[in-house]
Amino acid sequence: MNLDYLRTFVAAAEVSSFTQAARRVHLTQSAVSQQMRELENRLGVALFERRGRSLLLSPAGECLRPLALRVLGAYKELEHELSVFKGIPQG
Repeated sequence: MNLDYLRTFVAAAEVSSFTQAARRVHLTQSAVSQQMRELENRLGVALFERRGRSLLLSPAGECLRPLALRVLGAYKELEHELSVFKGIPQG
């Protein structure tokens, strides 16, 4: 699983829009759509329900969101812990 895809998923879930998520993660809207399509294909579930211009989390998306936040938080913690060994101060 790609951490960037999880970051993009969380951004889209927070703003309910691929366009706004694209701005947050510094991608194009089409790149966000492609990442979410690939993530859905990899997981084998729909993560969003598209209703016209509205974007809602599906039940699977609702399930993934807190898990994705935990994974991303754990990765950030890992980076911080390893920075101690590198002697790189973290903000």
